[in-house]
Amino acid sequence: MLKDEIKFFFIVSFICGIFVLVFGNAHPVLIYNQYDFHIWQLITAHFTHFDSHHLGRNLLALILMSYLFSIPLFSKIKSVLLAIALIDIYIYLSPIKIYAGYSGLLYILPGFACAQNYNLRKYLQTFLMLFIMVIYSLYSLNVTHISNSIFWQPLIFAHILGFIAGFTIKLLEIAIEKKHRIC
Repeated sequence: MLKDEIKFFFIVSFICGIFVLVFGNAHPVLIYNQYDFHIWQLITAHFTHFDSHHLGRNLLALILMSYLFSIPLFSKIKSVLLAIALIDIYIYLSPIKIYAGYSGLLYILPGFACAQNYNLRKYLQTFLMLFIMVIYSLYSLNVTHISNSIFWQPLIFAHILGFIAGFTIKLLEIAIEKKHRIC
């Protein structure tokens, strides 16, 4: 399983690294920008970061979360695609002015693990993960960063949607697995 975690980390690092090398941080063509919107920003915004500290924190979190919440590569890809869709619908329909970063997608990992723990009837672990998610969300509401003259805050709802995507994919996999066992 560790090979999958390493592959996924290098895939994400490679994509983010290419964006930084070619375009720099927070390139206006790549970040989601309500005032200068292009359809590709719905994908590129997730792999573009406001500055190298933002990218570094997200990659460090990816390493730690991948180690703590190991899930199969194909499940991770399905969860990322669902999270991108959910987050994009949210940012497109909400009053969000700008968006960039991978952190919303990171939360597929604890979401997936939470659903797995719930299915295994590990209710204490499930509760603790949900509790930590709520505390983190409340803590992060008032954190403001300044990068390249851009004021930005973590988009907490993106984190929650990432968590929901991971949770949903795992529940769907469990349901399909149970259906196949019955047949």
